[in-house]
Amino acid sequence: MISLIGKTPIIKLKTNNTHNLYAKCEWLNPTGSIKDRVAKYMLDNLIKNKKINPKQVITEASSGNMGTSLAAIGKLYDHPVYITCPEKTGKVKRKMIKSFGANLTICKNTADHTDVDFYVNKAKELAKNLNGILINQYDNLLNTECHYKTTGQEIVNYFLTHSQNIDYFITVGGSGGTITGCAKKIKEIYPKTKVVMPDPKGSIYYDIFYHGRSIQENIYSYKVEGPGNPILCKSMDMSYIDKIIQFTDDEAILGCHELAKEQGIYAGHSSGANYFIAKKLIEKLPKDKNYNILIMILDNGMKYNFD
Repeated sequence: MISLIGKTPIIKLKTNNTHNLYAKCEWLNPTGSIKDRVAKYMLDNLIKNKKINPKQVITEASSGNMGTSLAAIGKLYDHPVYITCPEKTGKVKRKMIKSFGANLTICKNTADHTDVDFYVNKAKELAKNLNGILINQYDNLLNTECHYKTTGQEIVNYFLTHSQNIDYFITVGGSGGTITGCAKKIKEIYPKTKVVMPDPKGSIYYDIFYHGRSIQENIYSYKVEGPGNPILCKSMDMSYIDKIIQFTDDEAILGCHELAKEQGIYAGHSSGANYFIAKKLIEKLPKDKNYNILIMILDNGMKYNFD
């Protein structure tokens, strides 16, 4: 199973104009999401540098995908795994985490990161009480490094091989690892690439990017699982981002339905948001030039509720 992680294809999607829309197919990773890359990368680093003991407990806070990846890979590496998730985490993700043999704690939905019941705080508490290792995707810079060295490298390799530029790179940010790591690598090779981050309304990132600070009244819980955050994570480096565009729960879910109907790809909330924003962007691009736009399809839609 481990050998199947990464090296996902990039495909060209259908469009009704002259522009080229590409997608990196991260749903093809073994547990159905891009988080397999990070889980393996972080665990391999801990083991290589002897920062984890044999059979030591691993804990992590997750909206579902990272928890699933760690549940599967951690067990293969013979470590007990404890995952905390917010209540909005879907039933399928919960079942997958448990099926891989991990212990799952569901925490209340809250945008208050000081609340003791905030799922990140619960994961920290478990690590302390169980003498475990907190993976901490949100503040662990190995998250960004993983995508810089693997996902981002695969992206530039594809476009270099096909002698093409990347005009726009679009993906949401949750922990920030994917967008930061990939954007850093892409801009090294294609410095003119514009990096666009869709961000759910209720997340902190939009206000920090445009106003330099969070605005408390704009921070609240939302339905979509994965993107955005109520706190600024260390894995997120906004210096690589050129534009942030907000979206609603309904727009992300609409994007999921359109991605399925128009492209035959059944993907999760983050991917729907990426597709929705990409289509809006393409509508506004000049028609006298062909632009290359790349979006990330981050996980499989079978894990989600679209009601």
